[in-house]
Amino acid sequence: MTLSPRLLLIAALLLTAALYWPGLGGPLVLDDFETFARLQRWVAGQDSWQSAMFGHQASLDARPVAMASLMLSAALGGVDPFAFKLGNLLVHLLCGVLVWQVVRQATRHDTVLGERADGIALAVAALWLLHPFNASTVLYAVQRMAQLGTLFALAAVWTYLSARTALLAGHARKAAWQLFALFPLLVIAGYFSKQHAAIAPALCLVLELTYFSGRAPATGRRMLATFFGLFLLVPAALLLAVLILQPERLLAGYADYDFTLTERLLTQPRVLMGYLAQLLVPRGALMGLYTDDIVASTGWFAPPATLYAFLGLLAISAVAVAARRRVPALFAGWFFFLAAHVIESSFLPLDLAFEHRNYLPAVGLLWAVAGGAATLLARVQTSALSARQLGTLACGALVLVYSATTLGRALVWQDRAQIISQGLKHHPDSLYANLDAMALAQQHGLKQAHDEITARMMAGTRSQWRVLGRLYRVTASCARGEPADPALLRAAASEKLSRISLTEVHAFRALAARVDPPATCAGLTPGLAASTIAQLVDATDARYATQQPTWLSRYEAAKLFGHGALWEQAEAQATLAWQPTADAGVGFYLANLQARGGRLEQAQATLGDVAARNHCNDTRGRAEIDKTWRAWQALRQGGHMSPGMA
Repeated sequence: MTLSPRLLLIAALLLTAALYWPGLGGPLVLDDFETFARLQRWVAGQDSWQSAMFGHQASLDARPVAMASLMLSAALGGVDPFAFKLGNLLVHLLCGVLVWQVVRQATRHDTVLGERADGIALAVAALWLLHPFNASTVLYAVQRMAQLGTLFALAAVWTYLSARTALLAGHARKAAWQLFALFPLLVIAGYFSKQHAAIAPALCLVLELTYFSGRAPATGRRMLATFFGLFLLVPAALLLAVLILQPERLLAGYADYDFTLTERLLTQPRVLMGYLAQLLVPRGALMGLYTDDIVASTGWFAPPATLYAFLGLLAISAVAVAARRRVPALFAGWFFFLAAHVIESSFLPLDLAFEHRNYLPAVGLLWAVAGGAATLLARVQTSALSARQLGTLACGALVLVYSATTLGRALVWQDRAQIISQGLKHHPDSLYANLDAMALAQQHGLKQAHDEITARMMAGTRSQWRVLGRLYRVTASCARGEPADPALLRAAASEKLSRISLTEVHAFRALAARVDPPATCAGLTPGLAASTIAQLVDATDARYATQQPTWLSRYEAAKLFGHGALWEQAEAQATLAWQPTADAGVGFYLANLQARGGRLEQAQATLGDVAARNHCNDTRGRAEIDKTWRAWQALRQGGHMSPGMA
């Protein structure tokens, strides 16, 4: 008896849920903590729902749809990793259904494989659901954002395919409603989940060129021209205009990285070929969070793999173009893969690589492989098995391999120590892996393991590693009740960093936490800690003074100077920290320092700047402004500002 594709899809969904279940209770990782701290404040009633949903980001960078989804998980299950990861799993299963629908509906228009649309769609959806490369998206709680962006992008593409089918059938009104009402709503929802969903119109263009080119009545052609002009050409033109006229709006983030725009563009072909290798031949042990050990390409032959990867991508693209009519699915899937990578794997200032960036592109690559394999198998003549049977066996074998590998990854994700251990084993040059291993050793009181990592970092060739190793060695000594070694801080301060990153900011904050009260750590004073931070920042390139890591570091130094009653130095650092991009907290601190020094007019001007910058959803900020005004009113009435107010 032959099972229907729908029943087999349900079986794939159930198998996926079973494989992921062991990993749902795993820990939060990396930038989970910052996001869920905001949710924790909301659940505890310490922050408004507006602040939790919208945060303090600019409107075009906010992700309120994804945050609303995470808030729902928190409301139902509390701020617990299981609740968020269970929600991620449910979104993953829903995405799998949409993958099936998109591939199925598009393949029905395939001149070669149209009769096998259901089977090919089932293969693509099942393999995508079970692919181990997706584990670090499903089990990484905050990647709900990437998942929902993909969900809405797939829904938008499905809507486009439905509209395109309606046009072929002469139902122009239905098509118009889908193209110009439902489609943009889905893209907007996707964009405000994660911005990569904006690529949906380009994915539709790929499918248009593959399956529908030239197939539309005159009315339909005008409608399609308007659709692609409005949702693809106009946004592309606006993006190009911003890049030309105000490049800093999109490229300023490169100040936070140790690679340039050119180096990122040169590196991405290597990264894409690495993604390809893992998608085609997944090696679970090599997968994980720690991809920051990738060395940026500085030229076509530095390393030589840069040119080879670029030529490889060109060659595959040329084959796909040449085979567009004979194997449409190869063309559709390959360019779907490339188009889906355009936003996160091109010019934007982002980390060089992350597995979750393949969550949507993987659909295209599996589609290309399934379509190409189905076309090839149809031409294979065997007396024992039919082409369908061969395809079923091949797909079944992949399902078994993918299932075993995904289960292995889910088991690793049960425990933070396993995640870090595997990452450090296969990515020993990953700074994040070393820092996480160090933090884990400190948490469990493993002095020898911690000191081995810091010693290795202090002996490294990179100044950033040496600085961090020394800072964390001092912090660890204080945490153990041992005296700090001031020589380590002086050595750290003598290093020259080209720029400060958020990684150093975290180290500065860890150091600052050990200063209060000073008696807990002999040899570490607020002034010494503050001077170390200030000297490191002073030595960086002045071009980065307005960048977030720089002013955050100045702010930490200012607070430490203030803690040591070194008010003049504190105000000097706070003044340097009060950049146009700085948070309100910096302005509050500076204003209080100015008021403490008796310069109330200057303090009032600073507080006015704080109020002007205060985000409309920042209820805590508004409350702090009111509190500060009341304190100053008391000062005017004859009170005295205590050091604590600064």
